[in-house]
Amino acid sequence: MKRRGIWPDDFTFAPLLKACVNLEDLKLGQGVHKHVLALGFERFGSIRIGVVELYSGCGGINDAKKVFDEMPQRDVILWNLMIKGYSQSGNVDMGLGLFRQMGERTVVSWNLMISSLAQNGREKEALVLFHEMRNSEFEPDEATVVTVLPVCTQLGELDLGRWIHSYVKAEGLYSNLFEFEKKTA
Repeated sequence: MKRRGIWPDDFTFAPLLKACVNLEDLKLGQGVHKHVLALGFERFGSIRIGVVELYSGCGGINDAKKVFDEMPQRDVILWNLMIKGYSQSGNVDMGLGLFRQMGERTVVSWNLMISSLAQNGREKEALVLFHEMRNSEFEPDEATVVTVLPVCTQLGELDLGRWIHSYVKAEGLYSNLFEFEKKTA
C-alpha cells in the first residue's frame, strides 16, 4: 500500500493487529501500533480492541492495561480481553479484580473467569463463581458445562454434577455439547 501511495484508513489496522496476534508477534504488532498512533487512528473502537488484544494476547499484559486504562469508554469485549490476558499471564487475581469491576457482563465473561480459576488450581473458587453466575441473570452454556463438570469431578461434587446433567438434558444441550466438544478437541 505504501509503495503504491495508498493511505491506510481505520479499516486497515484492525486486521493487521489481529494478524500479529495470530502470529504471536509482539514486535511486529508494536510496529503496527506505532503507525496507528502516528496516523491518529487509536480513537476507533475496532483498533482499540485490536491493540488491547495484541498486547494481552502476546505477553504484553502491562502494555494492554496501560492502553485499557487510557480508554474513556470500555465495552464488554475489552474487559473480556483483559481478563483473558491476565489469565494467560498467570495473574488470575488481577483478572478476577477486573471481573468484579465490570459494569456489564456476558456469559463469555463468566466463562472466562470460571475457566481461569479452574485452570489455575482454584477449583473451589470456580464453583463459587459458577453458583454466583446461576444466581444472576445468566444461564450456563456449553462452554460453562465443559468447564465446570471436570471441576465437579475433581472436588467430588456429585450433586452439582447431577444437576448439570439434568440441566443439559432439560435445555437440550446434548447435541450442542457434542458439537462444542468436537470443535474444541
